[in-house]
Amino acid sequence: MIEIPAGPVDLRDEGTGRTWRVDVKPFLLAAHPVTRELYAALRGGRRPVLASGDPRPRVPVTDVSWLDAVRLCNELSAAVGRRPCYTLGDDPDGHDVTCEPDADGYRLPTEAEWEYACRAGTSGERYGDLDATAWHRANSGGGAHNVATRAPNAWGLHDMIGNVWEWCWDVYDPRIYGPYRVFRGGGWQDLPRALRASCRRRSHPAFHIDDLGFRLARSPCPARVEQPAGTPHPDDRTAAAAHRDRHGETTMSTMPSAPDRLVTYDGGTMLVRDGDGLPVTSVQDALDLIGATFGCADTVAVAAHLLTDDFFTLGTGLAGEIMQKFVNYQVRFVIVGDVSAHLARSNALRAFVYESNRGRHVWFTADLDELTRRLGEAAAATGRR
Repeated sequence: MIEIPAGPVDLRDEGTGRTWRVDVKPFLLAAHPVTRELYAALRGGRRPVLASGDPRPRVPVTDVSWLDAVRLCNELSAAVGRRPCYTLGDDPDGHDVTCEPDADGYRLPTEAEWEYACRAGTSGERYGDLDATAWHRANSGGGAHNVATRAPNAWGLHDMIGNVWEWCWDVYDPRIYGPYRVFRGGGWQDLPRALRASCRRRSHPAFHIDDLGFRLARSPCPARVEQPAGTPHPDDRTAAAAHRDRHGETTMSTMPSAPDRLVTYDGGTMLVRDGDGLPVTSVQDALDLIGATFGCADTVAVAAHLLTDDFFTLGTGLAGEIMQKFVNYQVRFVIVGDVSAHLARSNALRAFVYESNRGRHVWFTADLDELTRRLGEAAAATGRR
């Protein structure tokens, strides 16, 4: 997912000549359309194929209706622990599909979001040379191609023009076309006139064809930010008691038992995993945490008891691999809590903690109060306050 900044976009319907401006809020958009590989993984292994039977996994999924696309968005959201955006009924026209704007799950982009992201700050018919950026009738060889094999736009988005059309959320014109939904972008068999940022097409929500797919969008994390760290929480005493029962006395007694949550500090927001949160035992767990920060937070704080002994045994290489991922994605990683038992067993770990705390990307702190203080000092030093 690529973070798309806020900004205005002017839309135009060529049939009626109507134009209108939309102020687009920040959102996230996938760098390329949904592939057969992803679609198949979420639909029980059933892999859509072209008429030829070629099951190439990195080709955009096609022959997917608008109704199929919104179902897939919900399935993906549920699979990764996000709140689904859509409520679906059984109306074949899709009139009973509603979208929850505050949900943090995956969804289709609105057509304003789609065109704004496609243009990426440009104002012409398309964001670059047609052959360099798009698969279309003159160069496709009669079929869709693997995603991200043409040049992206300035925001890093591939295949916004060409390869396959992409469903959007919007109803096209209910007064004339009833439930018909919008799709955008042009496909592998289209002529240049259809391969423009402003070109609008439409069809019934149940319609599907071999050059029509979709792309995932997501809103930034909703405003579920809690009190600043150190503010008393009604569950603190219960959580602290349970934590001591399992792990003995610790310096983390003020941290409530809760799922991952966002906590503000003077200069930004951190994502906190503590209490009964999921353990972080692998590089994939770290990547999941990093993904959860997109559009939400600049720092991840993980309670020390959620990290395994392998993490604190430097010879395993796990700590280095996990920390490198956070550095690569420019997300600060902080281990919060008492690590004295681990330090007593390893001079190398003591040196590692000391050197980490002198840097900017990986810290070890005794509690959230200390972390909040350090974050505020770092923000002041860089002028972010």
